[in-house]
Amino acid sequence: MNLKKIKEAAKEFRAGIENIDTSFLPHTMRSFPIGSCGDTSLLLGTYFIEKGFGQFSYICRSFDSDSFNFNSHAWMQKENLFVDITADQFPEIREKILVAHNSKWHLKFTEPLLDGLADYRIYDIRTKSTLDSVYRKIVKNIKIANKS
Repeated sequence: MNLKKIKEAAKEFRAGIENIDTSFLPHTMRSFPIGSCGDTSLLLGTYFIEKGFGQFSYICRSFDSDSFNFNSHAWMQKENLFVDITADQFPEIREKILVAHNSKWHLKFTEPLLDGLADYRIYDIRTKSTLDSVYRKIVKNIKIANKS
């Protein structure tokens, strides 16, 4: 698996999201990257399938940082390869794009909340219809940027 190509695709996908008028984004993504890790991972997973990288798992985990603070996060993973374009919503992460083997930061999230396939098209009709229009806008933005 070519990590450079994966990182480039993740970077262009994030840029595609960042170039959308937020009024076109679902409520969960309007403060991107804050609070948008779940939907973003599903969208990115679909993009990776279409780019020929194959299927990635959708991973959603939580951890207790102290007795008063509950945190959760979602990302994509294939075996020990972690792909995350929303980790910078957390103050300790500076990179906008994380593509890494055995990410120690992700491994701190230990409590499973949800695992599945990172592809919005396989989920319920509401998820599909909500994310399909966003996906088309993101891909359109990527195509426009690639023509420049």
